[in-house]
Amino acid sequence: MPRLVIPFLFLILTAGFTTAATASEPPSAGEQARLVAAEQAGRLAPGLAMALARGETMPVIVRFASPAGEAEPARRGAALLARVPASERSGERLFTTVPGMALSLSARGLAALLAEPEVLRVDPDAGGGALLAETVPLAGGAALQMAGWTGAGSVVALLDSGIDAAHPDLAGALDGEACFCTTADGAGCCPGGGTTRTGPGSAADDFGHGTHLAGIITGDGHVAPVGMAPEARLVAVKVLDATGAFAFSSDIVAALDWITAHRPDVDVVSLSLGTGALFPGVCDDATAYTQLLAAAVANLRARGVLVLAASGNRGSGTALPAPACLREVIAVGATWDADVGYQGTMCLPPPDGPGPDPVTAPGQITCFSNTNAEVALVAPGAPITSTRLGGGTTTLYGTSLAAAVASGCAALLREAAPLASPELLASALATSATRPTDRKNGRSFPLLDCVRALAVAQSANTAPCTRGATTACLLGGRFEVTVGWLSDGHATGEAKVMAFGGQRTESDQSVFFYFFDDQPENFEMGVKVLDGCPINGQYWVFISGLTNRGYTVRVRDSVTGRIRTYANPLGNYPQTVGDTDALPCS
Repeated sequence: MPRLVIPFLFLILTAGFTTAATASEPPSAGEQARLVAAEQAGRLAPGLAMALARGETMPVIVRFASPAGEAEPARRGAALLARVPASERSGERLFTTVPGMALSLSARGLAALLAEPEVLRVDPDAGGGALLAETVPLAGGAALQMAGWTGAGSVVALLDSGIDAAHPDLAGALDGEACFCTTADGAGCCPGGGTTRTGPGSAADDFGHGTHLAGIITGDGHVAPVGMAPEARLVAVKVLDATGAFAFSSDIVAALDWITAHRPDVDVVSLSLGTGALFPGVCDDATAYTQLLAAAVANLRARGVLVLAASGNRGSGTALPAPACLREVIAVGATWDADVGYQGTMCLPPPDGPGPDPVTAPGQITCFSNTNAEVALVAPGAPITSTRLGGGTTTLYGTSLAAAVASGCAALLREAAPLASPELLASALATSATRPTDRKNGRSFPLLDCVRALAVAQSANTAPCTRGATTACLLGGRFEVTVGWLSDGHATGEAKVMAFGGQRTESDQSVFFYFFDDQPENFEMGVKVLDGCPINGQYWVFISGLTNRGYTVRVRDSVTGRIRTYANPLGNYPQTVGDTDALPCS
């Protein structure tokens, strides 16, 4: 076997404070006393005031008291900024749904900000980086795809280095792009320059890590191995620069904030990145940046979104980076995907005899994977072949890849169980009969088994069908039919059952829907379910529509718990569906 150099993609950045050379007057005695008091009270990161004592400025991240209402944080942040002299601050970034902001401050500006009791915590705006063919079968994805589960109707947001939209395996999956990327000197690393960008081309990859992960999640399999959820749609958000690093955690907060505010259709957020700092336990309250990351994740979880993150590649048995250390994030460690054996590199052990190596065999936790009590599960992560920037394939190692595998499985679960709570889906992901033990700490973790996970998730699918404004019950109430829609501005909603003369357009076999409340008589689509059991042992589904809105039709069998989904991308006029193998009769 040739010598293998493992390209671990978790980049460890300098842990010290970084200041800019912009000169400012040193703080007065009163201002210095305020900084010391704030540090003693736990409102200011230890050593931050001293780092600013030379009159320079530093990028910081600020957590302030949480106002009620999603639109309030930006207004509250603007009001706080107004109390800091403009000469003492720069590079301000406000968030829409998260109670905080990021900016560069001098010591005098910091003292002015801390004079406001609403300011709860200030920390340096820390950086970090990426956490870098048999994977899909090992995780159970191939079996589910053969059973008809492909991620159709699910939307995954991938926060990483971007995506190669021209790669033949990914061209059909992309459903939105954005960029939040700032270099250490405050310049922008988004395509074309700037620190923020949205729209086509915004997430063009210049590093390759994001392209590789995108293939693992939703690759079509034309060139590289097929992804876990090949029919899932992907929202690519670029937060890593051309070296695979992020200079400031506020870029990650801004990306999560944007998803909450502008992409309510997202089901799964995948984060194969982490801070240089490691945390020994739950880190939600550790720093201002972890507090804001936790707030952003909480907003997403409240909307039913699953957030997964890589546990990191430092080989720690006690600590994780952020965001993996957050309470509501599903932290994913890595196992070997093939028996690589001893390579004489990095942390791999010496050979222990002929035959398969029990240390590097498939399913064994990798030596580089961080684990502690906060890791929810482990998944295949080394080595994995997937899509490469510029075309073709490449093989990489890392917990990044394990998180992508688990994210693809989460997309399959959401397709199969759209009614399930994020708590149930998180529990389902961690359901496994196999629990490998990490030699670093003696802890065991569930190994991702997407087939078992789907069975658990589907337990939410057997509730009886109940008719409602957005729900039809067909064939004696056995089949629940609902339709979700997506408008040009990415607003979402549930279609409503049409009615004429006060009578619902719902028979035992068919139903008609409209999308918008101001157009209750505007037919958008019809759905019919027929009993084909005497003919081929299957129930049949037929769909016709007159809309170019994006939509997902869900047909749930309340007896078996199985769900069949049919998705139409935004801007495409739908093709008539005649599915005579939709759902099994038993």
